[in-house]
Amino acid sequence: MADMNSVPSRILVVLCAGLGDLIIAAPVLKALRRTFDRARITLAVSSQALDYARLCPYADEAVALDGLPLLSRRAWGQLTAVRALRARRFDLAVNLYEISTFRGMLKMAALFAAAHPRLAAGRDTDGRGFFYSVKSPDSQQDRLNHGEHYARLAALLGCKVRPEDKAALWITDAAQAAAAAFLARHAAPDTVWFGVNPGSTRKSRLWRPERFAKVADALAFRHGMRAVITGGPGEGPLAAEIAAAMKSQPAVAAERLAFEESLALIQGLRLLVTTHSSLMHAANAFDVPFVALCGISDMNRDGPYHPAPGRYAVVTGTGDKKTSPSQDEASPAMLAITEPAVIGAAEELLRRTANGQD
Repeated sequence: MADMNSVPSRILVVLCAGLGDLIIAAPVLKALRRTFDRARITLAVSSQALDYARLCPYADEAVALDGLPLLSRRAWGQLTAVRALRARRFDLAVNLYEISTFRGMLKMAALFAAAHPRLAAGRDTDGRGFFYSVKSPDSQQDRLNHGEHYARLAALLGCKVRPEDKAALWITDAAQAAAAAFLARHAAPDTVWFGVNPGSTRKSRLWRPERFAKVADALAFRHGMRAVITGGPGEGPLAAEIAAAMKSQPAVAAERLAFEESLALIQGLRLLVTTHSSLMHAANAFDVPFVALCGISDMNRDGPYHPAPGRYAVVTGTGDKKTSPSQDEASPAMLAITEPAVIGAAEELLRRTANGQD
């Protein structure tokens, strides 16, 4: 445990990453709140994650902070946000995410210098965390899951993540009601639903829409289930394309539910077939069986944190697994994944969970 001399009363937690990373961090956020129950905790996240972060019961406030854009049009707005953080006079600032590049190191060092906390903590990714006073060892080559790194950093601050903290995601009653109402409009109450989540913020993680359609039809017809196609902002057209290619009748939830409502929907699924995405991490947190399609992703470091044995499957392709020149290009390894492989993995999960083998 770090020697903090006194219990911090004002804490800044920085996680300028995606929604999936916020989901992985939920157990640590809960542990921080439990340990420092009287502290005022500010959660700084990416603009993408802000709406959901504002609902977090483990923080008193959430602010958007996408780093410090160097020489960009957004720099002034970000500097204004940083000045507001400095005015809070934090006793402790914790950066949960890794520092993967030299540019990222400069941005985070500048952020911490500007916020000027009494104690700075973070992951010393390959020596880039030189400005932290509390450093957790980290290397991009260690293949440890981000969730494990979050927990190790929290332990240095005296915060122990408990096994039950895995179920730390937050969903309001209103979101639960909205998800239930959506499904009720599309089928009878006894319908067994499975999810298809085809989208991703990175094109390198996408799979062909017609392949998702074939997988969904196979599961629907063989197992008497009905598909619901999920998706976030901008993914409505992709979901509609898959639905149009299907012979069964799916419900399309993409762009019709808020993120928190999508989480509530995921909770009640029999199975989720998904790309590497935030909803994959949500299914893992809820112990919903899921099949994850993986191309170039490092599922050890970036994948689900402590998935339950027998309740998930990762399907990979045999193509070139080298990182695409751009995250906006399709991955050959992703495109090499076949429909029979995904269907087989899904049916094995259905068999195992139905027979209580999980």
